[in-house]
Amino acid sequence: MDERGDFSRFISGAAERLAELTDTARLYSLVKAEELKKQELYYRLGKKYYSLFKDSPESDLKEIVDRILSCDDKIAELKVKLSDPGDSYRDVEATDSSGQTAETRENGSGEACGGGDGADNEGIFQDEGDPSEKPL
Repeated sequence: MDERGDFSRFISGAAERLAELTDTARLYSLVKAEELKKQELYYRLGKKYYSLFKDSPESDLKEIVDRILSCDDKIAELKVKLSDPGDSYRDVEATDSSGQTAETRENGSGEACGGGDGADNEGIFQDEGDPSEKPL
């Protein structure tokens, strides 16, 4: 009879531990969901601020706003290039079934769209901790 009682206590303890783990996992899930909501709100806040104040940003935000305006200019420039593909593009023929290399022909300047390596964004978005913890 003693073995049955030990087994029963073991099962009972395992069930309690499983319930605790389930509650913990649920709480972590709820925290993550709130963090995602907060991230979306920061995104919306940033877009709203930009749309309202891009012409006269606060001095400590001016560099970021200027970078966004620069991106807008680059996007417009690239869209013009897309509308006139004869200016600069590459034609690539697919390889055949034997695996022979494709012929590539460059027209125009041969520069790739984007042209950047992303290095121009270094230093702007440094991790400054949780923005909700800083005064506005």
